[in-house]
Amino acid sequence: MKEKSEKINDHYAKYNTWWLVLVDQIAYGFDEDEKKEIKSMVSVNSCWNKIIVLDSLNGNNILEI
Repeated sequence: MKEKSEKINDHYAKYNTWWLVLVDQIAYGFDEDEKKEIKSMVSVNSCWNKIIVLDSLNGNNILEI
């Protein structure tokens, strides 16, 4: 997230809302306990209004923070 935040820094004022969309190419989905654990470890900083993780196999939204 830090790297992505730095990349948008110069463009941040151009848009009211910023979402970070990531593609999961490792786990291919999470069960409910894993989702809770991940959400507890990740905090959306002021740069990102939403973080979305997509399944790389079908493009489905598998996690939203």
